[in-house]
Amino acid sequence: MNQHLDVYSMKALCTPLNVSHSCFYAWRYSSQIFKPLTALVSQNYDAHKGKIGTPALTQEIIAQGFKTSCSTVARVMMKLGIKAKYVKKFKHTSKSNHQLPVAPNLLDREFEVTEMNKVWVGDITYIETECGWLYLAVVIDLYSKKVVGWQMSHRISQDFVNDALQAALLTRGRPRGS
Repeated sequence: MNQHLDVYSMKALCTPLNVSHSCFYAWRYSSQIFKPLTALVSQNYDAHKGKIGTPALTQEIIAQGFKTSCSTVARVMMKLGIKAKYVKKFKHTSKSNHQLPVAPNLLDREFEVTEMNKVWVGDITYIETECGWLYLAVVIDLYSKKVVGWQMSHRISQDFVNDALQAALLTRGRPRGS
């Protein structure tokens, strides 16, 4: 249709194809706008290694002299199948700057143990679940490298850690030399 506009009238072109005038002009406008915009979106998205969202990408494209809107850039991104990759900020989960007494390091990096139930170690980590974040406390026998007690909770507390230790004591009894 676009090629024959100089020969035929708009009505003569649109009526046989059952296309409205506004649809034709919208198509013609979008094809003129979307080709350069698609290239700009792709170029800027790659320049930021995919870590840029629609609002910032729109601002950058406008700064380069191209007139566009946030919704148009979002539509182009959707058409290209690209999304912003968001990086989560690091969140500190422990407080090492406190006035509480620090337990002595009895192991002193001697992890080779010759007897079962002689040395237990523990740790706390967190796991993302469908219900939210859960904390996991484990007690491990260094000889067998097996978990001898564990406990899960929605928050870190002294009782939560004590429950993991109680589970280990129920499973294995008291360690030798304690």
